[in-house]
Amino acid sequence: MNLLRTTLNFFRRLQDVFTEPKLAIFGNKTPYADENTFIVWEPCSKSHAEVVPGYAKHLLDLGYNVSVVVNPKFIREGLFSRFKSPRLHINAIPRGAAKAIFSSRGLGKALGIMVTTAGKLASQRNFEAERAFFREDFRKKKILFVEHKLNLAFDSGHFEPDLITLRQMDYKSAPSIPVNPNYFGEIRNHEKNSDIIKFVTVGSLQEHRRNNSTILNAAEKLVNRGIKNFRIIIIGKGNLHGVPKALEKHIELSGTLPFARMFDKIEESDFFLTAYELPKHSRYITSGTSGSFQLIYGFLKPCIINSDFAAINKFDTENSIIYRTSEEYADAMERAIKMDSKSYAEMRSALSETVSQINAESLSNLRNAIHKNEQR
Repeated sequence: MNLLRTTLNFFRRLQDVFTEPKLAIFGNKTPYADENTFIVWEPCSKSHAEVVPGYAKHLLDLGYNVSVVVNPKFIREGLFSRFKSPRLHINAIPRGAAKAIFSSRGLGKALGIMVTTAGKLASQRNFEAERAFFREDFRKKKILFVEHKLNLAFDSGHFEPDLITLRQMDYKSAPSIPVNPNYFGEIRNHEKNSDIIKFVTVGSLQEHRRNNSTILNAAEKLVNRGIKNFRIIIIGKGNLHGVPKALEKHIELSGTLPFARMFDKIEESDFFLTAYELPKHSRYITSGTSGSFQLIYGFLKPCIINSDFAAINKFDTENSIIYRTSEEYADAMERAIKMDSKSYAEMRSALSETVSQINAESLSNLRNAIHKNEQR
């Protein structure tokens, strides 16, 4: 029995190694790195992996080689299925093994490391302790931390102003360095579907994530108006209860999908649905943000968004459809459904310009952060 288990584990490891065609390392080897390499490590094994390709792309654009360290399951799910570069190296290493490597051996030849989820290497978000995790390298290498919950960092008493955040935050005037990761790889140009208009929304089916009832009520209003040429694709764990029978054929519950399939679903959709309301979703405009915004930017999907959440996330009437109250949500969806292909293309073009501006600012901020870190 032990021999069988050992054999199965061996083949699972082989699968982890060969799933990603560029390079994947399993075990206790130090991740690939030369003197011009930045390591990008996601130490969270359950979430936030979606930011890794975007940060890797920014570092590549700044001229560095990039060595990514992620849990093997993210590679199997296709996190980098659309992203190839001769200067990008993928290391499929479980969290425990990666921690053991970095804590015992440091960063090797690497120029530095970007840890894409802060607060995983020391208690109470003590960033000096998190830097010390990398042994003596923290004194001579560039160590960058991405903070997803600025309130936890600020309120911990260990806050540092050079933490990287996914956007400009608005929490107790706490400063940070906004660097937005919105690249997932190559995307195909999308023209608006002419028969069934597809809306997509991503995330756990919990009200603290988004107001699902707002979406369902709006869909029911559309059906009652005789507008039935639409489908809502819901990607995420959980269930919807009480869906009216008239809506069943308009709702596609996809559940949790691997990255590659999720990317495909988003790419084939026309619009991205968000449903945030104050005050229960205030973290999306104060101390945190939503992964939905990165997907909207990366796949150039015009979104439907509440006016309270639009401006700080760079959405306006040119690149998105804005509504003010939940009662207006059905009107916003109807506008999307009836939008002609020319107007749709113009909206995507405006969104593309917005993303270009976001990326230019992000590259500048990241460059400055790296140079500042050299003075540490």
